[in-house]
Amino acid sequence: MLPRLPIVLLLAGCAPATLTAHDHDAPFVKARVAEGCGSGDEACCQRLEESVREARTRFDDRAADEAIERIALSCPVQARAVLDRQGQRVRRLSPEASAEIRVKYQLDLAPEDRLFWAAAYVDGHERVRAATKTAHQIEVEVQVVPGPGARAGELVRLKQARPLPLEGDADVTVKLRRQDGAEPFALDVQVDAGDVGQEGGVEGSVADVLTKADVARLPRYDNPRRAVAPDFYAPSELLLSTASPVWMQNCVGPDGRIVHSGMGTRHGRPPHPRLMGAALDWLRRFQYQPPQWDRGVLMVCEEFEVRFDQSPRPALPPRRGHRRVRAQVMCG
Repeated sequence: MLPRLPIVLLLAGCAPATLTAHDHDAPFVKARVAEGCGSGDEACCQRLEESVREARTRFDDRAADEAIERIALSCPVQARAVLDRQGQRVRRLSPEASAEIRVKYQLDLAPEDRLFWAAAYVDGHERVRAATKTAHQIEVEVQVVPGPGARAGELVRLKQARPLPLEGDADVTVKLRRQDGAEPFALDVQVDAGDVGQEGGVEGSVADVLTKADVARLPRYDNPRRAVAPDFYAPSELLLSTASPVWMQNCVGPDGRIVHSGMGTRHGRPPHPRLMGAALDWLRRFQYQPPQWDRGVLMVCEEFEVRFDQSPRPALPPRRGHRRVRAQVMCG
């Protein structure tokens, strides 16, 4: 287990203190702490706080996300409850005139690499799971620190934009992988605006979409069985942000490998990119035993709750209320 360094908190009547990050977060904090305010610069912190309010008013999640991260790194007073749900605005959409956007991450990274930031912005600024049925663009941004090799220990930022035509629900697959050469990572974003189940499968909670008789005829599958379930290290600088828990998922193939990770099917807004990056980096480190499934099962997805108010936090054991299983199977 990594040694834990204390986060210096602001107590009543005390002067603002600087952030001391957990060793797990140190490369990211070291790279970005200079973007925040100087020690004791309360006027700067207040300006950042105001910029968050203004960005939320115009539904500019990207600007708010960046300002919030600068606050978290350098403004202990303003960092408290900065991600409180009550302070966020969400655009209301008509169900008939909107479509869902499902973002899935396929991460092929070295164990020593650390993913710290992951965001998908619709039209360059909104971090949402649904948008109006019209032509959009989606821009993905990740920030990752490579282990040994090219640019070791440096914060690498990658971005890629793709057209997002929304006539119906769309799947966005974000592929981040290691590569040889001067640049250690390659980012590829793929958009599929077709219907769910392009491969002839049924995705979702099987019991919700099929009758009991249909379910009895489906291939049988086992729950994903964890071989390694590491502790979760929530971002040090956001432990007091009162960020809402989110449901995340790992989808596992017949060989026990993780096919992709991402948000779960339960309704919820994608979290702040710093939280999303930390959660995805944690999810990719799970290992699963090869399952015992019938032929025709494409993948089984394990969903569980992720909280950001404690670090480290042991992975919750598979139990009712904190985990559920979905499957994608071949029909016919």
